[in-house]
Amino acid sequence: MHEPDGNFRQERSSWPRYVGQMASKNRQSAVAPRCSVIAIASFEACRRERETIMRRTKHGFLVLADISGFTAFVTATEIEHGPPLITELLEEVIRHLAPPLEIQAIEGDAVFAVGADGNVLPPARLLEILQAAFAGFRAKQRELAADDSCSCNACRSVDRLRLKAIGHYGEFLELTIGGRAQVAGADVILAHRLLKNGVPRHGDYTILTRPALDHMRVDPAHLGLVPHCETYDHFGDVECFVDVRLCAGAGIPYANGARMETRC
Repeated sequence: MHEPDGNFRQERSSWPRYVGQMASKNRQSAVAPRCSVIAIASFEACRRERETIMRRTKHGFLVLADISGFTAFVTATEIEHGPPLITELLEEVIRHLAPPLEIQAIEGDAVFAVGADGNVLPPARLLEILQAAFAGFRAKQRELAADDSCSCNACRSVDRLRLKAIGHYGEFLELTIGGRAQVAGADVILAHRLLKNGVPRHGDYTILTRPALDHMRVDPAHLGLVPHCETYDHFGDVECFVDVRLCAGAGIPYANGARMETRC
């Protein structure tokens, strides 16, 4: 039998390597255009998303209603009654805030709501909304405290809870994260920061920022609001005013002609 010479054996042994190299080149040439198409599609998707985000940027009221004494109340009372009582109080506050405000989140002991431009008309109506929320809170609180069917710590101490509200006006961005709509932005952060403040009060009160009052076109001096200033990292000094009249049900100030002139 004729034995192949060495050259033939070498060529035959190198054939699989040659085929593999050609196949690799073919795959690369096929993948390259596809990768380019994917990259272009991703770029276009990012561009469209940025444009969508820009369209979702809005201005409006940022409102927080917070139950003071929540942690002490829940930790010192029966779990069967403490949280349900807080829930009833928060639901009553929500009922008076929305509509026209839109509830964004329930944050433990607080309700966060926004009122985009055009939803609260006139803007000074926010004062009426906050007053109604305080009145609803107090009415529900009295109702729960008057219920003598239970003598547990929670039911006996519900009247010690207090409500504070924050009213700010600014810019916010509407986002969808994990399928849930949220708002974000520096003004959203500032509104939440104002919950931790140095107001020397142990009762109900409202903090209204200068931007909120300017947008409502109301004069804080005419309303008898107390000037106050908070200082926060990255924000500096924040001019605001403390209001106890709304909490005490002292009428609807904006309806009494509490307007201010346009400021330069």
